[in-house]
Amino acid sequence: LEEYCEMCEGKWEFFELLVFGGGDLRFVYAAVAVCKALDDFSVINRDKILNFIHQCHNFDGGYGLRPNCESHSGAIYCAIATLKMLSAEPK
Repeated sequence: LEEYCEMCEGKWEFFELLVFGGGDLRFVYAAVAVCKALDDFSVINRDKILNFIHQCHNFDGGYGLRPNCESHSGAIYCAIATLKMLSAEPK
């Protein structure tokens, strides 16, 4: 699992699902949840993840799945849950 997490850290400063070439907050959440379950965050870049989550934050207070996407309840859940797992606060 650690090797998979390392492989998924993408060039756009967030996790990508390499098979499909896409990535959004759902994959970030999944990767952080795996690290939380393993109690090992050494394979992820916390600063890049937090930066990506903050880029997804919208004017209405919600989060889109990617930067500049409309707010969505699923994306909001993924963002807030990921922030909590990383012991970070929303901006």
